Formats: sequence, C-alpha cells, structure tokens
Amino acid sequence: IDPATIKLYSAYSAKGAGDVTMAKKYLQELIDEAYGDPRIYGDMADILLTEKDTTGALDILAQGREMYERDANLMRTELDIMMKLGRSEELTEKLDKAVEAEPNSAVLHFARAINYYNLDNDKEAEKGYLRVVEIDPTYADAFFNLGVIYLDRCKPIAKKIEKVSYEASLPMEEEIDALYAKAVAQFAKAMEVGEYSDAQKLDLAKNMKKLYGRLRQNDPTGEYKKKYDQMKTFIAELGGDD
Repeated sequence: IDPATIKLYSAYSAKGAGDVTMAKKYLQELIDEAYGDPRIYGDMADILLTEKDTTGALDILAQGREMYERDANLMRTELDIMMKLGRSEELTEKLDKAVEAEPNSAVLHFARAINYYNLDNDKEAEKGYLRVVEIDPTYADAFFNLGVIYLDRCKPIAKKIEKVSYEASLPMEEEIDALYAKAVAQFAKAMEVGEYSDAQKLDLAKNMKKLYGRLRQNDPTGEYKKKYDQMKTFIAELGGDD
C-alpha cells in the first residue's frame, strides 16, 4: 500500500462519513498527482454536483476525459449532466461537428451514440455503436450497449403479449427470441474483447445464461443448450452461484 492508495481510501472513508471537505482534499491531491484511476474524477464530480457546482463538475470530468478518453463512466456522467442542464441540442450539435471532423474516431461515435440513446433515439444509437465496432472491434462497451438496445426493444412487445391470445402471441414470442439472440451475441462479443474484472464477468455471464436459457427452449439445433451449459460452467469457475 503506497501513499496514493492511502489517500484514495481516506477519500472514500471521508465521503462515506459525510466529511465532504476532506474527501475533496484527498481527491484533488490524487488528481493533481495524476493518480491512475478514472473513478477519482467521477467521485469528485459527484461531490461538486451535490454542492450544485455544475460548472466545476464538468471541468473535472473534462480533465478526466483528457486522460481517459475511452472511459465509459466518465463519458456517461458528462453526457448526463449536459442532458439535465437541457443542453441536449447543444450537445448533439457539438458531437455532430466532432464526428464530422474526426469520422474515424470510435470514441466520438460512442459518445454520440450514448447521446442518441439518452434522447430515446435507439435507431441512431444502434447505428452509432455499429460504427464504433466497425472502427474498433475491441470496443467492448459498444457491443454491450448494442445488447442493451436489443433487450430494450423486447419491452413493448412483451406488453402487447399480455393483451392477446396465446395463438396471437406466438409471432411476437418469436420476435422476442430473435432480439434475445441478437442481444446475447453482442454480450458474448463484449465478454470476448472486454477487459472486465471477475465481478463484471460474473454479472454479465449470469445475464447471458438467462438469455441462453430462454433461447434453448425452442432451438432444435441444440446450439443454445450447449452455450447455456458452457455459461453455467464459466459461472461456477468464477465462484458464482448456479
């Protein structure tokens, strides 16, 4: 344990105890020392937001994004703040111009896709994430977010199923299965290329197992049963409950 790590734990301890002044002090020292963890910028921004210092929060996030331009959490926090400020049009215009200037920047396409998703425009968000993985096939967060989009599209279909007969629901059940298959394929790709912790892998694997469990029910090829069993084994290897 080095001095910087002690400061980090001290910051979390102070924040948990409600001592915002000390938490900010330790976090600022870590930021000044360029401590190698993007979370310190998000934590500082959270504190500044509770103090209603939105400008300060955006400034800190901008600093963090300069060092960790691909960090999805910092990017989402920055976008969320701008959305809450009602600056969605400004943000869209800003991102459009940035993408136009750097059309092969996976990071900018990713940021714009998040913005479209926040604006409930999942079609443009989908296009954006597909462009991201075309540019950078190792961009795990883009694969993951594509999976989320496909699962989101199941929700209105499920509501319709509740109101119709069994026979009328069958085509809609097939539609959901198709979306589940698309979603789990994206999650599998995210798992393959992402640098996730074991805890993150376990969480993702559990969700993938659920999807494979649904898909294996109407799969004459047995492909999804095999993947379901593989995911059960993988979860056990990670120490998770079956």
